[in-house]
Amino acid sequence: MKKVRSLAKLLVYWSGLVFAAAAHSQSVTIVAGEYKGVLESSGEGVLWDIHRLVVKQVDIDSDFKVLPMRRARHGFYAGHWQGLFAIFAGVDRPVPVVYSAPFATVKRHIFTAPGTQKLHNLNQLAGKRLGLVLGHVYSRLDKDLLRLQGTEIQTSPTQLTNVRMLISGRLDAIVGNAYGIGELLSDAELPLLEVDMGSPVTEYDFAYAFHDDPQGRLLAERFSSAIKELKQSGELSVLAKQFERGIDSAAKSSPE
Repeated sequence: MKKVRSLAKLLVYWSGLVFAAAAHSQSVTIVAGEYKGVLESSGEGVLWDIHRLVVKQVDIDSDFKVLPMRRARHGFYAGHWQGLFAIFAGVDRPVPVVYSAPFATVKRHIFTAPGTQKLHNLNQLAGKRLGLVLGHVYSRLDKDLLRLQGTEIQTSPTQLTNVRMLISGRLDAIVGNAYGIGELLSDAELPLLEVDMGSPVTEYDFAYAFHDDPQGRLLAERFSSAIKELKQSGELSVLAKQFERGIDSAAKSSPE
């Protein structure tokens, strides 16, 4: 039994050496889809801060690209890049992938126009016009319920388009993450929206995705270890909570 354990430790040790050698001899490229207000191609946003913190802890030679959402995902699926950042874990993908430990939870809420009724659940969207964003994953949104109750789903290219349509009265509600919505409102100097922050309609874990091959599994292990260490130290928790709760000054609901 001791020999088995010793062999297992030796294999882990040699795997680490192989990974380290590969990581330093060849740069790992990680790509991400741009999330307006959260992960900007200019290098701004709380998810940028989270990635910088994690990759520093991992300590490998890496390149990071922020591209339009579809281009980022399709390029990763085609094998052009080794990693995909800020992706929902546990979602079916067109290619086999492995995920890192999650670094944040993405909660989406129903937002309505300023001065209107807050909506707490999908049942309240019966007969209303709901705005979603093209390319965003809504696999846990109960679209069967929405269809059966007569909710009209309209898809826009960006969340900012949805926000403007909501404020102008062309939509009755939109679904989004509080941090991203808050950034949009602040940057565009738009009025605060109505939202019940205690009633998310979907929740996902945010993680890194890597290809399900020897290199990808080693990367997932290494990034998972870094994320867990940063959670234990408390360094990651500050940024994760900032992202999960939204920006208080911009994402909170306006006075009733």
